[in-house]
Amino acid sequence: MGRFIAAFVVFAIALVFLGTGIAFKVFSGPRSITESVTLAGTAQYAVVDSSVLSVRPGVQNVILSGGTTNEVGYGRTIDVLSWIGESPYLNVTRGSTGTISSRLVTPDVTEGATVPTIVNPAGSDMWLEHSSGEAAATLSMNLPPEMSVILSSDGVEPVSPRVAFVWPLAPPTFLWMQDDQLLFLGGGITLVGVAIYLWALSHYRAKQGPRRKTPKPPKPRKITHSPHRGISAERTRGRRAGPRRRALIAVPLTAALTLGLASCASPFPNAGAPSTPTPTSTSANPGGVELPPVAVTEAQMRVIMSKLSEVATSADTNLDANVASARFAGAALNARSANYSIRLGDPALAAMPAIPDTVPSLFLPESSNSWPRSLFAVFQPAAKSAKGGEDDKTPTIALILQQTSPR
Repeated sequence: MGRFIAAFVVFAIALVFLGTGIAFKVFSGPRSITESVTLAGTAQYAVVDSSVLSVRPGVQNVILSGGTTNEVGYGRTIDVLSWIGESPYLNVTRGSTGTISSRLVTPDVTEGATVPTIVNPAGSDMWLEHSSGEAAATLSMNLPPEMSVILSSDGVEPVSPRVAFVWPLAPPTFLWMQDDQLLFLGGGITLVGVAIYLWALSHYRAKQGPRRKTPKPPKPRKITHSPHRGISAERTRGRRAGPRRRALIAVPLTAALTLGLASCASPFPNAGAPSTPTPTSTSANPGGVELPPVAVTEAQMRVIMSKLSEVATSADTNLDANVASARFAGAALNARSANYSIRLGDPALAAMPAIPDTVPSLFLPESSNSWPRSLFAVFQPAAKSAKGGEDDKTPTIALILQQTSPR
């Protein structure tokens, strides 16, 4: 009988998991919230304000489609507008009623300004993240208020017309499991219950088979009569001993409960509340002067160094100064060009120090709203010798990086 009970208990547990998983599948509702807007016009770019995405918490997905190519990137709003410059663009915002709309913005054109040669925002160092796609481009982010999203096709054709903003919703969980996991676990437990039931059924049928030998009936128990005096005395002693034992048990139990409740109580109404001082706000800019933003953030620095290291590695491997000229200029380019020329005749000559693809140990960006922008970066070697000094194979590298224009 115990085996059948165990099987029924397992079936009940499986039913709970399966029922919860099916309920989550059928009645949990949508897994995301989607809003869309259609971009019309001949503008090559569109800028999505952070207010469009920050209306809901969590991860935000921007999906751009409908163009020959689709480009989505995001960065600081000042960098996005600086890159667009004097080009007309569509500004996508959320109105007071909550609807998303777009309007054409035409910046003032400076007389005599040159037309930018780079028109595709793909690959720019200004963006923190970027995504490209032929059918659609999707980019996930958690956009803070000071950042914006830039949309485009290839910079020549008008911006891709269809934009969707998707906010994934957290799926319902039961014991930290979602619907698919609950269904999988419930199915596994069901199989275990079937196995236990078959085992119990097999054991039950085995016990119902014929028996070769009939067991002997039990012998009757001998009853001895004692005098009435002894029986009444024993009963009297039993009746008197019962309340005494109950009293001995009740006294320490009551004392333990009293001590336990007393230890949980406090004579002061707010004794358990910690004393937290009231925080006072301090101004990050006590002078009230609006400071220009730093030229490069840490996230942008990571992207810049990754691209710079890729170009430097390719140029050093192929001994090609033309490849290096894409990211090097001035004395840095001259030093590498001379090293390549000498190494072509003498391969034993040591190569130039490799450019790391990580964030520098120290970098000092310029705070400016105009171009060119410069920064000073230092890479300290991670490896140390046994004497505590720096390893000769990993020298300290200092770089001066400059960006002449937003594009």
